Amino acid sequence: MRYFKLVTLFVFLFALLAPVLAKDCPECERINEDDNNFCNWCGARLLTGRIAFVSSRDGDREIFVMDADGRNQTQLTNNTSDDYSPAWSPDGRRIAFASWRDGDRKIFVMDADGRNQTQLTTEGGSYPDWCPVE
Repeated sequence: MRYFKLVTLFVFLFALLAPVLAKDCPECERINEDDNNFCNWCGARLLTGRIAFVSSRDGDREIFVMDADGRNQTQLTNNTSDDYSPAWSPDGRRIAFASWRDGDRKIFVMDADGRNQTQLTTEGGSYPDWCPVE
């Protein structure tokens, strides 16, 4: 319960500071509190106004999105394996992430609403990141 309160406080404070921090944020930068709670907001957050984050509120790590003010939290992944490290595509339409599905870390991509989850790697991988194409 204490851990959940700390995560909630972090998300609330982050939502308050996001507009200020976004001014100087490089396109591909991530904010990482620790290995269990990961927010990716640069670039696409400016386009979509949404924050992707990881929560273990159902017993394993799953990917969620929410508005910058912490409202409208929506769970995007739902399985018995850990999903983590969400990274917005530069256009804000997709999210890359890592997952322990099938007993090994692999990289997946999904639409920003959680649909069309597709495995990209067959032999490991974690902490995906997107870079804008020039």
